[in-house]
Amino acid sequence: MPSRLIPATPQRTRLRPAARATTKTPRTPLTPQTSPPTEAAAAPSAVSSALLLALPGLLQHPPTHPLHVPSLYLSLLALRKCLGMHTDGVEILSPEMECRAWTFLAETGMKVIGAGLSAKEGGLPWAQGIEAEVERAVGKGVLLSQKHHALRAYKTHLTLLHSHLALWQHNLKFSRSLLRRLCSSMTLSDPPHMRYTALLTLHGNLLSTAHSSPADLQAALQTVQTLRSLAVTWKHQSVIDLADVIRLRTLVVGGKWNEVGVNIAEVEKALGLVEFSNAPTPLESPAPGRPAKESQPLPENAEAVASPVVEPDSVTSALRIHTLIMAITFYTMTGSSKQAVIRLNKLHEILDSSALDGFPDGFLTIPLPSGPPLVLQITHPRTLYDLTYLISSVAKRDAVGRRPKKKVFAAEGLKACESPDEVKLPAWAGLREAHEIEERLAKIKADLLCELASVCIMRSEFDEAEKHLAEVIAHTRTFSLFPHFAARITLHYAHLFHALGVVSRALECYRAAAYLAEHDSFVNVAARAGEVGLRIGLGQADDADPEDLEEMREDVVVACRKIGGTLQAVGKVLEACGTEEIVRAKQHLKAALDIASASQDNYLRALILAMTSAHYMHTATSHAEMMLKTCRQLASGLGASDARPSRAGADAEAGVEDVIGNAPLGLWVGERFLELYRRLGKPEKAQRQEAANDNLAKAVQAISERCSDGLGISEPQGDLDARAAC
Repeated sequence: MPSRLIPATPQRTRLRPAARATTKTPRTPLTPQTSPPTEAAAAPSAVSSALLLALPGLLQHPPTHPLHVPSLYLSLLALRKCLGMHTDGVEILSPEMECRAWTFLAETGMKVIGAGLSAKEGGLPWAQGIEAEVERAVGKGVLLSQKHHALRAYKTHLTLLHSHLALWQHNLKFSRSLLRRLCSSMTLSDPPHMRYTALLTLHGNLLSTAHSSPADLQAALQTVQTLRSLAVTWKHQSVIDLADVIRLRTLVVGGKWNEVGVNIAEVEKALGLVEFSNAPTPLESPAPGRPAKESQPLPENAEAVASPVVEPDSVTSALRIHTLIMAITFYTMTGSSKQAVIRLNKLHEILDSSALDGFPDGFLTIPLPSGPPLVLQITHPRTLYDLTYLISSVAKRDAVGRRPKKKVFAAEGLKACESPDEVKLPAWAGLREAHEIEERLAKIKADLLCELASVCIMRSEFDEAEKHLAEVIAHTRTFSLFPHFAARITLHYAHLFHALGVVSRALECYRAAAYLAEHDSFVNVAARAGEVGLRIGLGQADDADPEDLEEMREDVVVACRKIGGTLQAVGKVLEACGTEEIVRAKQHLKAALDIASASQDNYLRALILAMTSAHYMHTATSHAEMMLKTCRQLASGLGASDARPSRAGADAEAGVEDVIGNAPLGLWVGERFLELYRRLGKPEKAQRQEAANDNLAKAVQAISERCSDGLGISEPQGDLDARAAC
């Protein structure tokens, strides 16, 4: 998910040094004068004040420079001395210069606060108490701007700084009060970029709590609508497109998925992206007890309508990238793989065209017909580059094959994260921006490690999965991100123990993951569904009360239905396990198979095919055999090596695979084939299948021995169906 589309932090005012004096004048004494200074005596002070006022601009360095912090300290000293000379009675600063000095002091102080240099623990001595100094500078500057109409622009700038400071001090109500008062006080005489900046800042403030507050979400949407109305009035098309993208992101953050699909189609059309003959239907949240509408797959004859061949500018390219990332995330979540892959290819095409070079420092400039441009801080291009690898890995759900793209994108993304390329930031940016980018890159790397661990578990590459899980734990602890990833890491360990057949540890991890995750979140529901599935697979070996298990199963089914997408397919599988009617069970499995096929989730598809084939073993042998063949092929592909092994013709005809893949599921399918061959009177195939089953049984036994040797755990393995249902 793109990180944000917000106005740039108001720290970008350019400092212009005063013109050099043409005559040499004596130095101004440092002690206060008792009589009014003469014109000749005041001139040196004016020159000194101008130089002191220009010094911060001459000293500034980007936050990645080693002299950035010393430059902040020297800038504070220069501004304090400049203002001190004015307050000592030497009236040498004009109102405009004084207002600039207070503004520069507030900006520099905000950089110090944002970098954490003023913290009581771990801060620097010279930065202590800078918050009060910033508040005083803001007050002085606002007072001057109110007295002089020509300084009105400083009032807007200082109010935005004050709002940021209040937000950092967790005074949310006061921060929003300042912004609302500023927006309401704007007049037609104010330049457009000032009104846009105020509205965007208010929207970003409201969006910070929109995921947990419906009122703030509605207020954020209303603010976006106000922004769009102003842009329509002034005919600023780039700002109109920006407002549409921000509205889409607001809906995504607020979880309004039933409106996201329609908005994606509208924004893509406005930005000139491809359109399809069948518009995607919005995701609906059906009432409990009513089946959800299945996502409409893309018809085979659907043709893309290419946008006009026009070289997009940097603004359009940035908006397209953010829109595509949100669209790919949405269609991946809803299980529409074709829609996601088409947009993923378009995203790769845009990035390959060097679109990120249009905003190399993460700040986007939108030119306006009249007045200064609108400057926005958007997701940094380095973050977008690494995020594209993560999005690609998540969108490619298929783990079957010798080199599954899901694993390839995750591995290449890790290489990109470890690239030593320096993150470029402008000289007027602060350490806070650099820290935020570093944190986002660290989160992306943790997500990539989690994706690698998950695909390795699905492919029965357990040693590699343990390695990646250990890496993600060390990485998240290094960057203080472990609480954020604890639930997800625990869920991966639950899946690992489930696949290894370590039942007690798997149940513990499932319960811990559900406890750590937010209630009814994706991780929470997935953990609860995993526990229910494991306990159903255990059957009589489960000591829990059957009534409690049934109640838990019903709750999980409802939660899966609410989230939709691939979890809805899991819910359908659990519904099939709980019904006593064979026809109803087949219907649930058919619905789950449709969802898994549309999302290209062959891992889940293999399980559904295995469960469905069991219902046709005695009624439709040919149908069961066809599903078992597909299931065996998928199970073998879940762990296929890069090297293509040679196979004899007889083995190929009998369907005996040289690779093991998912051994428990492969053994279960092999036993069903052996049963069919014996029933159909095919002794040769039955004999070859017995040999294949012996190899699979040895692989399952090796997994059991590996649990005892590698993880230090040894316990009864339970039913084979529970092992296969991992």
